[in-house]
Amino acid sequence: MSFIIGAGVAFLTAMSYAEMVTAYPEAGAEYIYVRRAWPKANWLAFGIGAVILIGGAATAATVAIAFGGYLRVFKIGRAHV
Repeated sequence: MSFIIGAGVAFLTAMSYAEMVTAYPEAGAEYIYVRRAWPKANWLAFGIGAVILIGGAATAATVAIAFGGYLRVFKIGRAHV
């Protein structure tokens, strides 16, 4: 049951994000949306931009660590051959 609920939440999130990206196709659509929705709250748009950057850096770091793990296994496997 929890997987069905999680899938439903993920589906709704994907559909709302798809709607926003369609409305604002520029890079950083979240930042553009917040800046246009609340033009006087520049701090909020800046915060959203910072969250986007931190999320991208965390994703890149995770992928780099995983790729490094794969290379380590390959290197160890080649040394024993």
